[in-house]
Amino acid sequence: MSLFSDVNNPKDITSNQEFSTLCGITEREIHDHLDYYVQRMADFNNISKDDCYKELKKWYEGYHFHQNSEDIYNPFGLLMALDCKEFKEFWFETGTPTFLAKVIKNHGMELSELDNVECDAAELSKIDNFATNPIPLLYQSGYLTIKGYDSELDTYILGLPNREVAKAFVKFILNFNFPKTETSAFSIISFVRDVRSGNIDSFMKRLSALLADSSYEIVGDAEKYFQNVFYLIFKLLGFYAEVERNTSDGRMDAVVKTPQYIYVFEFKLDKSAQEALDQINSKDYPLPFSVDGRTLCKVGVSFSSETRKVAEWVKE
Repeated sequence: MSLFSDVNNPKDITSNQEFSTLCGITEREIHDHLDYYVQRMADFNNISKDDCYKELKKWYEGYHFHQNSEDIYNPFGLLMALDCKEFKEFWFETGTPTFLAKVIKNHGMELSELDNVECDAAELSKIDNFATNPIPLLYQSGYLTIKGYDSELDTYILGLPNREVAKAFVKFILNFNFPKTETSAFSIISFVRDVRSGNIDSFMKRLSALLADSSYEIVGDAEKYFQNVFYLIFKLLGFYAEVERNTSDGRMDAVVKTPQYIYVFEFKLDKSAQEALDQINSKDYPLPFSVDGRTLCKVGVSFSSETRKVAEWVKE
């Protein structure tokens, strides 16, 4: 890439539509060449072949290297899944992206931006501006991919490509930011079990303990820190429950749905938990769920920027 390098006149085909499926496996290729292994995996997991295709698509598909390219699968993750006959984060386990985590932390990124970040098309091919913009690094390393394109502005909408990347990346970022806390699969499942059983007090106590184990060096800006923590927690919950998260225009902060419960969360920084709960009621956030047969739980949460912890919570 240097002016005086031995290879200083390459043709960059990264974003060329003609080659957009070169580094992945297409849906047609799976059906044409790997159908036997999909059936074998389906039989092993006691699911139909159609359901197995759907799960493989959810876990390993979603990459695009051109705005008009078809969906392609991560070949390593897909082939490992078919070989082992199970769904897990195979590709992510091939390397620990500590450098990426440090870049994200140093730039003070709001992690929710990774689900819907806009980037100028010319920026994606640059490798000399990682110090000022980590998005091209995340794109070129496979943690973000093209989700949409604005031809008038020549900008891309980027996002996490699939479940494999999203689940593993969020778990890693959580571990990276909370090195003193055991955020293993067991701990994560404990959060899930709390919300499934309606034990919101246990859920909040676990969250309080998680925040208490963070260092001031890691915390940084309190408001962004709290936003990132809740993004991580609810993103993880989203793999086991239905999660909706809106944080603008006066809409509810988060809704978590399980087979028996619907939770409406509102968070406040340096304000009372009761004020958060009052906002839920005054703005009638639970109204869309009034005809739902599940038990509704409203939760107001207060954080302290001084102690960098959960100050209190109230539920109704």
